[in-house]
Amino acid sequence: MRRKWPFRWIVRILLGFVVVAIMAALFILAWDMVPDDADIEAQFGQSDDHLNIDTLHFSGAPRRYIRLERMESKQDLIIFVHGAPGGCTAFGGLLKDTSLSNKFDRIAYDRPGYGPYDREYPMPDIRFQSAMLERLVRTNLGAGRKAWLVSHSFGGPIASLACIALDSLVAGHIMISPVLSPHSERIFWYAGIPVTIPFKWFSSSSWKTAAMEKMVHRKATYSLVDQWIRVATPTLVIHGTRDRLAPVENVAFCRAHFDPDILTVVTWEDASHFIPWTRKDDIADQIMKFIERVDSAETH
Repeated sequence: MRRKWPFRWIVRILLGFVVVAIMAALFILAWDMVPDDADIEAQFGQSDDHLNIDTLHFSGAPRRYIRLERMESKQDLIIFVHGAPGGCTAFGGLLKDTSLSNKFDRIAYDRPGYGPYDREYPMPDIRFQSAMLERLVRTNLGAGRKAWLVSHSFGGPIASLACIALDSLVAGHIMISPVLSPHSERIFWYAGIPVTIPFKWFSSSSWKTAAMEKMVHRKATYSLVDQWIRVATPTLVIHGTRDRLAPVENVAFCRAHFDPDILTVVTWEDASHFIPWTRKDDIADQIMKFIERVDSAETH
């Protein structure tokens, strides 16, 4: 005869699962994703590059960025723009990739609210963030050098808007899994948890900033739909067909709203939103091929 579980034991087990789930959620929310300078030194300081950790003073707050360069020559720049959440080390694999480091100086920065000095100054506004990126490019781009932008996810519209303002100063823009289409953007039920009582009392600044961005992003991209046709910068879109966070419908949106003469699209079957990490070598290869193709077109 099968033994029946008493109702109170079933309730206890279910409550136990709930407690474990809540504790796991609190642990994740409390995770501080902002590395200090010593962590950055440990991650990048042992390479063949010269590492410089600097700040850009913008809108009343210091904004951290890192620059990796080969001292023997002044090379063109690649500036990386992270998603939400993220930070200056988010593109760690690409920043250290030898196919890129042998030919380019690289910059990555903490977008507002994601750095150690501006935790209390998040700024979800895409136009504000684009203006900051524009300042970063102008501050670091020397005479006779080109800038290339590489963005991921929420970084896509920020960098695309900066391309309009910077015009010919940016030679090309590589968008990886961009979130540009307001029509297909998904706002998941858990998006606002880090800024909701009581969870916000436990959440790190990175999660709070990401939540603030996610809650206003769809409305912000609606206001920018008519701007994308103004982008004159050669643009490459790389997107996975199994991206659940930035649906592949973003590719069709880009084709409909960007000038087709400047747009190149690469889609990967069964690839997810996290291809900067899961397919780092393929991303680096696509970046190099795109840059070589744009450079070649300029010389003819």
